Amino acid sequence: MDDSTKKSLNSILDSFDAKREADRKKAERKKTEHEIFLDQFTEKAKSVICPALEQVAEILKSRGHNSEIREQKEGVDLEGRAINAGITLTIFPLGQHPRYPSQPDCPHVAFMVKSYENKIYVHERTMMPIRGGHAAIAGEYTLDKVTSELVEKHIVSVLQQAMG
Repeated sequence: MDDSTKKSLNSILDSFDAKREADRKKAERKKTEHEIFLDQFTEKAKSVICPALEQVAEILKSRGHNSEIREQKEGVDLEGRAINAGITLTIFPLGQHPRYPSQPDCPHVAFMVKSYENKIYVHERTMMPIRGGHAAIAGEYTLDKVTSELVEKHIVSVLQQAMG
């Protein structure tokens, strides 16, 4: 092989290696940013979201309705599907739990991490036992926009649609 070909090959391979290294560093930086975001979400859930949900749960309980607040960590389920970190308030009107857990027919509000976009989305479900409703994403926010007022707004929206 002549020197010109060797130089060309080395130049191409050096360029390829540099791009691979840049991609690796970018992926590592993005992973680190997401880990930081997850820590920030956990703190926001503890200081803002959960207290607002707990206050609503107390009011619901005083009026004969049960509820459950469930937190979940980011991970993978048994079938290999991604699980987003989040916190969910599920409401059991008049204390009635769903007959079939795989077919939830109770209202809920969930604040979920949108994986690797470092945003929060809100999922609302307005279904009631023996009645229809909807289930959909009701908003997407940066972490700084998630306030107790926002949490309360979404809860009121779900309860208005489900029980109003």
